Amino acid sequence: DRPAIFNLQFAIFIKFKNYEDALMPLIKASELSGRHQWTVSILCWLYANTDNVVEAQKMHDELLSRKKSEYISGWFLFVTAYSLKKYDEAFVFLEMAFEEKMPLLMSCRSDLWPIAEELKTDARFQKVIKRLHFPE
Repeated sequence: DRPAIFNLQFAIFIKFKNYEDALMPLIKASELSGRHQWTVSILCWLYANTDNVVEAQKMHDELLSRKKSEYISGWFLFVTAYSLKKYDEAFVFLEMAFEEKMPLLMSCRSDLWPIAEELKTDARFQKVIKRLHFPE
């Protein structure tokens, strides 16, 4: 499965913080997936972490625009807003994801999840973790 190969490639590059090499497989995965909201949100995060705020903002704007005519999870909007350091906006979307019962919330403490490092110190995020009833 070609999209899975590209997903694996960029996931490995991201895990080892080789962000520049992650970009091309992620762009390809996004194209192959029809611009799936998951790949667009990770593209936003990746652009933001390579100081390409203009492209990161385009990804966020794309999802906001698409939300007007299709289902876009609050989770992916949370990722894009948080990546752009729009923290207040991000937590509005995180609350939306919580209300949607978005299954990806269960992965939010994983060290494999790129944004997790920044979130671990955010008090608002810790409140969400408590609401998810993770074991101590």
